[in-house]
Amino acid sequence: MSLKAYENIELNITVVCFLRTVWCGLQFLSFHFQFLKQYEFFDDTTIKEGKTLSGIYTYKIYRVKSKMPWILQKLLPDEAFEIHEESWNAYPYCKTILT
Repeated sequence: MSLKAYENIELNITVVCFLRTVWCGLQFLSFHFQFLKQYEFFDDTTIKEGKTLSGIYTYKIYRVKSKMPWILQKLLPDEAFEIHEESWNAYPYCKTILT
């Protein structure tokens, strides 16, 4: 295995640990997510302006309705309790968008 492969694995582990810390801090200990896409990208300039990078793109949907107060669950539609995450990981750069 090459050094670049190890660096990508290290980055993914770091991102997972960070997200676990953030979500646990918000008390989202058990939530459901749907892993929709994952693929490698090559020669992309969307992560860092002026740099052409390669890495892994992932798209996930987190469903957090069961963790919200009862009144919000009744008032809001199901789509309001979905968090969409798009992530571009190109060591040492990472870009994540939550919507």
